[in-house]
Amino acid sequence: MRLTTIEKKVLTGFAATFLILGVMAVGGAFSVRAFVDASQWVAHTHEVLQTIASLHSQVQASELSTRAFVITGNHTQLAQRESHHERINEGLDALLVQTGDNRIEQVRVALLRGEVEQLRLIQQHTITGHGNPHPDSAVARSDMTNSYQQLQKINVLLSSMQDTEKRLLDQRIDRAHATAFYTILSFGVLVLLMLGIKLYLFLRIKDEVQERERMDEDLIRSKQELEATNKELGSFSYSISHDLRSPLRAVNGFARILDSEYGSRFDEEGRRIIGVILRNSEKMSALIDDLLAFSRVGRGVINKSDIDMATLVGKVYSDLILSGDHAAAKFSLGDLPDAKADPALLTQVWTNLIGNAFKYSSKNPAPEVVVNGVVRDGECIYSIKDNGVGFDMRYYEKLFGVFQRLHSETEFHGTGVGLAIAQRIVIRHGGRVWAESVPGRGATFYFSLPKG
Repeated sequence: MRLTTIEKKVLTGFAATFLILGVMAVGGAFSVRAFVDASQWVAHTHEVLQTIASLHSQVQASELSTRAFVITGNHTQLAQRESHHERINEGLDALLVQTGDNRIEQVRVALLRGEVEQLRLIQQHTITGHGNPHPDSAVARSDMTNSYQQLQKINVLLSSMQDTEKRLLDQRIDRAHATAFYTILSFGVLVLLMLGIKLYLFLRIKDEVQERERMDEDLIRSKQELEATNKELGSFSYSISHDLRSPLRAVNGFARILDSEYGSRFDEEGRRIIGVILRNSEKMSALIDDLLAFSRVGRGVINKSDIDMATLVGKVYSDLILSGDHAAAKFSLGDLPDAKADPALLTQVWTNLIGNAFKYSSKNPAPEVVVNGVVRDGECIYSIKDNGVGFDMRYYEKLFGVFQRLHSETEFHGTGVGLAIAQRIVIRHGGRVWAESVPGRGATFYFSLPKG
């Protein structure tokens, strides 16, 4: 088939454009990588400076505690001194790791550790001398002088390290600024090229109606293919589940036979291994169930109806109490706005979120879970707050991933699918899910549904 003139121009334009875009994309990727690296080094230097400042503060505090004991005889000051020295050692360990890229700083850290140890010995001598029935004032003054001189040595080392890191920080900030400029420049050029591409295509493509019809036909065909793929995926999930369960049941069954029929013949290690097999086969079974549940959530039909949310949550709470050991937890239910959603799916969301709140607050001597709701900006927003272990917000992105866990299974049982299922259900209803937490101070999970 012979190409028309316009088709040749379009093809030539596409080829030239893709070539330019490829070159710019590679350059932009390198610029972004350099900027990210430079920013990370700046952040790293700030961390080192913060550690040095903390060390300086702790060293001064340990000396103040020693002198306070000598003056007052208050043994609380000795405990504080020991606490300061523990933090000093932790800070030195952290500094050794943080300066792993700088050999000079590593040498200084080693020297600093020796000087700190010498200061500790001088302080100990001062404390011991003060505890004698007739302390020698001349000796005490000598110890104080030695302690002051040792502090000066430590301060000199810390100051030299601080100066070095500040110079590095200035250099790395300059590098970050330079890479930021080139990154912005490369993206600016890339945007201009994209605008040029759009203008070129707009001027060259003539038969828009025919192209739209062709795209509509492709869309219909793609939709049909997607529906067929979804059906195949359902069959595939069932098949995988069946094929995985068969050998799993065999492993579990034979392990139980070994345990019941021959358990008395095994030594302690043998019985432990059988227990490991049983526990892991049960865990694998739970993983398969959760994986199938997650798969079904994305394919099922949503049947919405009006829901009395307070009644639904009350039923979920009652079911959880009957099925688990949550009776000791204090449960508070506030005003909840009603919503229009699929009752079965919303029951699953509440079960997963409230169940998690019970689970992660179970180690608190007085576990408490509070459920509230509010209508704001056209959304019904619900919250589940607990006073459990919480989590670090730095790992928030992993929170709603499938099989992602922020706590080990030895601490809290589970497969890491519950939050992913809850999020998928809420998103299919047109809502959103998010969370806030401080480690050791509990967590609050939120989800929203469109009002009406």
